[in-house]
Amino acid sequence: MNKPIVVCTSESDHTSMDATHAALALGRQLSQESNAKLAWLIMGELPAGASAVGSIHGVHEIAHAGAVPLTTSTSDAVIPMLAEYCKRTEPQIVIAAQTARMRTVLPRLAARLGSGIVANCMKASANGGNLEVVAATHGGNLRSTLRFTGPPPHFILLMPGATETPTGNDATPMPELSTLDPIPWTEERVRVLEAARPTGPRLEDAQVVVSGGRGLGDRRNFDYITTLAHALGGMAAASRPLVDAGWVDPTRQVGLTGRVTKPRLYIAVGISGASQHMAGCSAARVIVAINRDRHAPIFRHSQYGIVADCAEILPALIKVAQEPV
Repeated sequence: MNKPIVVCTSESDHTSMDATHAALALGRQLSQESNAKLAWLIMGELPAGASAVGSIHGVHEIAHAGAVPLTTSTSDAVIPMLAEYCKRTEPQIVIAAQTARMRTVLPRLAARLGSGIVANCMKASANGGNLEVVAATHGGNLRSTLRFTGPPPHFILLMPGATETPTGNDATPMPELSTLDPIPWTEERVRVLEAARPTGPRLEDAQVVVSGGRGLGDRRNFDYITTLAHALGGMAAASRPLVDAGWVDPTRQVGLTGRVTKPRLYIAVGISGASQHMAGCSAARVIVAINRDRHAPIFRHSQYGIVADCAEILPALIKVAQEPV
């Protein structure tokens, strides 16, 4: 096909470069399978080294929309620019990392253009011109293979951690860099009175995560989670039931409806291992499960397991972790 494949990112969306690399990696794979050129559309601030990153992933052209306003939450002003870009370039596929902003922007853009969209994408294949996407569906309990049947562009929201960042030195020539001309913006329909401002380290970047679940039993036992995480130089997290119960801030929730983590070590304490939670931690290099139910599904996903009451085993683990090396 002659129609390009476009990866769209918003560098003002607190998006980690891991998510950008993953989206670009999928774009490169699909462009190679369909013999198409790969373009990278960047909204907001141009990240440092963008041309070098584009070269790693075989990007042919970088289009920079630096004038687009990204200070609002509804993104009403972004849609006309993206729609105009798609009409001009006629892409066959548009890929974006599934960030908070793109979960809002891409479905609205697809609806405006009368196109289809698949969210929670885990992998995709051009399949001889018939784009197929494997996505997490039904709350993460199933993996469904979906095929686009309508005309392009086809829109894909890629789940964090779904694609590994490529390694090697197979870089291509530096991509061309162009600047998109601003167009009249649509006025925002919602005015943000006070925007949420994330502070401190991000759970997604932690190399060690200690996560507590319903099996902790008592709210006071979550103190063990925090103490153990601190002793290991990591961050404390929780499954959704603890967030719903008000024990933990939502920014510390791991799972399909929370954060997706890729730590070197993930310690799951009192967590059953439901697929919704595993969607947020299955990419961990090592998973250690602590649960008194020896038949809990979490043990099928873990490299190491301890069958014990967490209130009894956690103090012992904390004591060992706090001992000087």
